[in-house]
Amino acid sequence: MLFCRVRAASFHATEQSIGNVKAHGENYLDPIKLQYNVDENGKYKISYIANTGSYEAYLLNSDLRELWRTPYAARNELQTDTEYLTAGTYYFKIRGWSWSKYKFNISKVNLQTTAIKKIKSRKKKTAEVKFKYVEGVDGYQIRYSTNKNFKGKVKTKSFEYTTYSHPKYLVTTLKKLKRHKNYYVQMRTFEKTYSGNYYYSDWSKTKKVKVK
Repeated sequence: MLFCRVRAASFHATEQSIGNVKAHGENYLDPIKLQYNVDENGKYKISYIANTGSYEAYLLNSDLRELWRTPYAARNELQTDTEYLTAGTYYFKIRGWSWSKYKFNISKVNLQTTAIKKIKSRKKKTAEVKFKYVEGVDGYQIRYSTNKNFKGKVKTKSFEYTTYSHPKYLVTTLKKLKRHKNYYVQMRTFEKTYSGNYYYSDWSKTKKVKVK
């Protein structure tokens, strides 16, 4: 079993850690472990560079299970990768050679949200929503309510959408709405991981429509 020297400082996901691995020869088996705290679920970008020397790094969860590893960090080249992380404590385990200098940063990636272009009620009890297509996301979620602050009864509708084309706008239809009522509508994008977790963007600006 390998034991890691735990660096005393604890970093949040918006902060950067810089230092020397100072590991070579038999010290290669005594890696440094940096603690990072992730405050909220989301998609995170991992940035890393070896200013001198070279090293390997591993991202571990709170149970010290490996989630990710660097292919190899060397030659003063900034490299990036992305991972979906839930809120909690994580560790970077770093093993290096020749007094390597490391630099790490974890930062939250805000998913690009969509924007509602317009809403029309063309038929009774329905509303047609035209919204901006966002490349790279897995789908969209729409919420609507008769309360402009989205309090009380709020309905949501989610749908996945992938295409090889790049349309400027997409259209979805809300059904079974109450007649002659004002509805307030917002949308957001989401990405879905292989484990089935969903990560969402911020909500779009609110649009209002009066239903026929």
